[in-house]
Amino acid sequence: MTYQSIFRTFSLFISGAFLSVCLSACASVLPVPGGDSTTNKDFYENELDLIDALERIQIGMSKNRVFSHLLRTEHDFQKMDRSEIIKAIYGGNNVTYGHGDSSYGLTEEFLSTLSGYKFKFTVVKTNHGFSSPIRIRTTEHGYDYEVSLIFQHDLLIEEPIMAGGDVNRTNSGTIFDFISPGFVLDRTL
Repeated sequence: MTYQSIFRTFSLFISGAFLSVCLSACASVLPVPGGDSTTNKDFYENELDLIDALERIQIGMSKNRVFSHLLRTEHDFQKMDRSEIIKAIYGGNNVTYGHGDSSYGLTEEFLSTLSGYKFKFTVVKTNHGFSSPIRIRTTEHGYDYEVSLIFQHDLLIEEPIMAGGDVNRTNSGTIFDFISPGFVLDRTL
């Protein structure tokens, strides 16, 4: 070995060790913002305002009055189809119904009188950081709600259905999760 190759090997070792120490030091101290995921953020100030608006709504209110209590118009909502209405009311799509009277009240005639509206309200902040020199950690905090409103003949027949809640997720992966032999071969061929 020559003096230059020994020096080059030593320099690479020192550089790698320095990089490892730097990345480890930044692991939990310097998270990098990863952006926000928001849907209808301008509807309400925060989740408490949404909950407060929903608590003012009562069964039997007219569609226009419900929308006015929510400080929204009908165009701010997504219209639900029949399967979404069934899922919202009964908890799933796998529900059978008949053509005539039903002991459960679930008939085609009954379903044809229903209309439904929904909207999402999401604010999730994302941060990225290193948990070790080769492991990348993504942390998400915030809330993600979907509100459904079911009407019969333009009168609210169910209390507002609010699904979702707080988001507190942490995911991590290594560099090797992204750089696999298949990934390398796909890029080189």
